[in-house]
Amino acid sequence: MALVSPLDHVRTLAGRLRRPEYTGDNRCLPCTVVNLVLAALCTAVLATVALSIAALFLVVSLLLIYFRGYLVPGTPTLTKRFLPDRVLALFDHHPAPAASDDESDLDLERVLRRADAITPAADDEDVRIAPEFRRTWHERMAALRERDPDRTALAPVLGAAVDDVEFEDYGDAFVVRRNGIHAGQWESRAAFVADVAGGELLAEWSPDWARLSVSERSAVLGGLRLFLDRCPTCGGPVMLETDTVESCCRSVDVVALSCQSCEARLFEEPAEDVLG
Repeated sequence: MALVSPLDHVRTLAGRLRRPEYTGDNRCLPCTVVNLVLAALCTAVLATVALSIAALFLVVSLLLIYFRGYLVPGTPTLTKRFLPDRVLALFDHHPAPAASDDESDLDLERVLRRADAITPAADDEDVRIAPEFRRTWHERMAALRERDPDRTALAPVLGAAVDDVEFEDYGDAFVVRRNGIHAGQWESRAAFVADVAGGELLAEWSPDWARLSVSERSAVLGGLRLFLDRCPTCGGPVMLETDTVESCCRSVDVVALSCQSCEARLFEEPAEDVLG
């Protein structure tokens, strides 16, 4: 009969305590911060009574927060109610960077017009993607899928050296930083394929591309994505709609372009930024 060591008992207990839906990659940072602050305050109060009790309470609190995610039941509701949205945004699991200074004067439509990427619609009050650009763009995306490049293929498209960029993952989305500064965000593999192919094409067609900064190129490519009529990876139809992105303790209304077949998110921006 095999003997069970004390360490095995500890591991079993830890496994029973752990709540994977609230820990690891699923851990909500605002909720964790709130719980740590509450634990520290309670520990300070208990320390006025007995240091040993305060120390025991602190250890138990930290273990519960580590293994279960929360110390206080109902933490997401408390966090959403009492923390300002601007504070929650600092800890959000979704990338939500502000536009950089060099994007403020960017005339995105002018850049795409001068590249012959878009053209006036029939009513002359709107724009649509130019047929020749659309055809060539889809050919590039198909060729790119066959090459199946990794994410570093974005670096030359953005005009950056591979060694200067780093990636931060947010589920299916990821953010690119260049020398620690935000350079762009991509909501899915499909968005990545669209932008690498689009960037390679704009480098040939756009008279402005060479002078654009990294963040400006990222903004142009994001705008170009709005003209997609089918998914770059599965070929399914795409739809522009409003949606609500939910995290543990925060809700954000967004304007999103998504594939109706594979559900890949191709574009996403806060609704207040797009609709005003």
